[in-house]
Amino acid sequence: MTWTTPDGEPSEDENGYPVPGSPGEIKEIPCHWHLGGNKEYRNEDNRITRQKGRIRIDVGVEMPEVGQEVEVVGHFKGEVKDIYRGQLSWRIDV
Repeated sequence: MTWTTPDGEPSEDENGYPVPGSPGEIKEIPCHWHLGGNKEYRNEDNRITRQKGRIRIDVGVEMPEVGQEVEVVGHFKGEVKDIYRGQLSWRIDV
């Protein structure tokens, strides 16, 4: 699974000139893709979207936040809807 971390915050130098933030970093971790699911999520515009699948990853690895775009190469590309951090494994609902 791959995703890009958020861009760094822009700032100003000592003379007051704007300094752009650092670009996001591309992250890649091993995962297991499971197609399907029965959850429904409401978007900001009140439209309902259905769960497309679930991504399982090892405990303790860095993972994206809710709302970020992820890609499981050859299976899925879209937005993270929910995250669960259990004792034995973590999962990402998409």
